[in-house]
Amino acid sequence: MKSRFPFIISALIITIALIIISSFLIHKSEAEIKKSKMHSHAKKVMIRANRVMSESIHALTRLAAYGEKKCTANHLNYQKEISFIYRYVKEAGFKFPDGRQCTSLMGLENNAILFTNPEWLLQGQIEVWLNLDNDLNIQQRSIVLGLNGHFIVVDPDHYIDIVSDTANKTLALLDNNSGQLITYRGEIGTKDLMTLMASPDKFDFNGWYYSIVHSEHYPMAIIIGEPPSTILAEWRSRAHVWLPVEIAAIGFFMFLFLKIYRRRISLKYCLRSAIRKKQFSVVYQPIIDLETRQCVGAEALIRWRQEDGTVVQPDLFIPIAERTDLIAPITDLVLHKIFDEMALFLKLNPGIYISVNLSAADIEHDRFLKILHKLSQNAGIQAEQICLEITETSLIDSNKASEIIHRFRNAGHRVYIDDFGIGYSSLSYLQDLQLDVLKIDKSFVDTINSKTAATGIISHIIEMAKSLNLKVVAEGVESEDQVAYLLERQVDYGQGWLFCKPLNAKAFIHYMQTGLV
Repeated sequence: MKSRFPFIISALIITIALIIISSFLIHKSEAEIKKSKMHSHAKKVMIRANRVMSESIHALTRLAAYGEKKCTANHLNYQKEISFIYRYVKEAGFKFPDGRQCTSLMGLENNAILFTNPEWLLQGQIEVWLNLDNDLNIQQRSIVLGLNGHFIVVDPDHYIDIVSDTANKTLALLDNNSGQLITYRGEIGTKDLMTLMASPDKFDFNGWYYSIVHSEHYPMAIIIGEPPSTILAEWRSRAHVWLPVEIAAIGFFMFLFLKIYRRRISLKYCLRSAIRKKQFSVVYQPIIDLETRQCVGAEALIRWRQEDGTVVQPDLFIPIAERTDLIAPITDLVLHKIFDEMALFLKLNPGIYISVNLSAADIEHDRFLKILHKLSQNAGIQAEQICLEITETSLIDSNKASEIIHRFRNAGHRVYIDDFGIGYSSLSYLQDLQLDVLKIDKSFVDTINSKTAATGIISHIIEMAKSLNLKVVAEGVESEDQVAYLLERQVDYGQGWLFCKPLNAKAFIHYMQTGLV
């Protein structure tokens, strides 16, 4: 057995790698979740910005409907009324051609707002100025909308006045045409806003995460930005929950993996040693005539008991032997063991037979048949006393299978198809193979009297075998009810713990002679 140290190192490396990979994937998932949330929030802000702009235009339209263009008390009252009705309007006014302005807050003033060329022209007549200066030199952001000399002033913060789900989130309103910042909240992580706006699908830019939504109605855009630290903070907070669970789960599965891996790898080396030391033994599962309850033969089953007394099950080491080209020497050991233990008994009882299980590798060449022929001749027993069991999965290639079975039968050996029902066989397939006996897998025998849909399968298998004049052996018989069912359908033979458990050679011969285990 190899040292455990390499496996421990491998387990640690794989576990650490899995944690790193899963952490990366979870961080990436957090980024995708964040991207979705940010985009959803940006759309909500844009809905508000569109609504504020729409109401502002409506307020301006009502203001411009006032016919008088003089700074009278009635005009000022109308302007104040507009400012009061429309909550987003902080000032309403009218500018005269000579530069004087009549506003709801200041009355008649000279150039209170320093108008320049407008940045936008909406609906072909509404002028929009962004961040105009005033004669008081007060640095205060504002959006001014004008129509036919009338104008309203709107605080741009109204456009983005929505509750944020993150304290350090950047929220900004931009001019689509120039990339100019109209208003913002928080810190802008990049100055290259035009490049960012030109790539609306870009999420990660200059180390920040962004989401951009452009208005479908007005030349403005909403941009939301967050530094990577926000995602990292969320990832860390969630890591307190999932990381211990993940480590435990990965550790558990790595333990199982390494346990199975070590067992399989070490089994390969142990198999070689067991073949060299001939540690394998053979037990014999009696095959019973269901009608007479007499034993007519036995199936030879391999057993492997390691030096420390541990018994390794065939379904664990046989697949490994088949994959590592060790199955041929194992079959040879079993065959020699059968003849060493049973040759004299078989010679004295020509009506008794032993069936031997073959793998796909055993039937691909003439090697096995030559060894079997030589052993039979030396022991003086008849060929029909050694039957050969072949599984369905070994006979996938029907042309090759037919040739193999033909060679075995010409040599005088009866051929069984083993574990029937769990492979690929069909009626036409069996017709081509010219078999002697069909063995029904235990999984189907277990369904007898179970009143399930699978119960009908065994009946179909029996009918198929009878139509081809094949003898039938039912495996894994464990109750008299099963025997009654099988006899009712004229099944010939059965084997299972109802009759007798597998016996070593000495016990089997005693059983045959006395009927006692």
